[in-house]
Amino acid sequence: MPVQCTCVTCGAPFTVRPYRASSGKYCSRACHYAAAPPSTLLCAHCGTSFQIQQWRAARGDVQFCSTACRWAAKIPRATDGSYTFHVVDRFWSKVNRDGPIAREGLSPCWLWTGPLNRAGYGRFAIDHRHTCGAHRVAWELANGPIPEGQWVLHHCDVRACIRPDHLFTGDAQINSIDMVEKGRSAKGDRNATHLYPERLARGERHGSHLHPDQMLRGEGHPRARLTEAAVREIRAQPPAPWTELAAKYEITYWTIWDVRTGKTWKHVH
Repeated sequence: MPVQCTCVTCGAPFTVRPYRASSGKYCSRACHYAAAPPSTLLCAHCGTSFQIQQWRAARGDVQFCSTACRWAAKIPRATDGSYTFHVVDRFWSKVNRDGPIAREGLSPCWLWTGPLNRAGYGRFAIDHRHTCGAHRVAWELANGPIPEGQWVLHHCDVRACIRPDHLFTGDAQINSIDMVEKGRSAKGDRNATHLYPERLARGERHGSHLHPDQMLRGEGHPRARLTEAAVREIRAQPPAPWTELAAKYEITYWTIWDVRTGKTWKHVH
């Protein structure tokens, strides 16, 4: 038969089975937790104090105040924000220091032998969840944190190079200025229209010639304000103030000009 007990927290009566009568002190888990004051711990990542239930503190496996701190602590960095020694050793083991001399006056490049992205820049896995540009890591190892909003640029213009003295910081404007000063901008003979003229969609290669059935023209265009009959009527009108025609068809003066001169509606005769 059930045994009658009294909750030591709220005083409410409750029943338990006979074999639990000696340990039956609380009518619910809420009363059980309320009877034991929470324990205060310090977060192992940010140092903030937080409270947890005593039974969780007794397990000894709670170290962080939040999930964000738990994941942030997994990034292998020292307390001052720098990379830990085993990350540094692994980073420099992927560098070839016998690279070519890319520009006159510079020392040989240090080429990244690890994975590259599609643009040719090195990628370094800080841990199993975080990857970063290899040249950015090299800059941080040599100079400290990268200023906010700054890029890491190359003096040598070799994207796989991570030699610290070949790197400098700057924003998008400085990057564009550096490109122009080094003659890497796509202008003149370097422009694609000069390098690959056969790729230009002009003349018989233009879409209007290759797929004339797909061209939206005349009344078939969703933004057309005139019809073919109205175009013929406008062209048949004697020289007159075109502002009157514009008001009649509720279009602009320049639209009348384009229709009369054949700049638009060329297929209507």
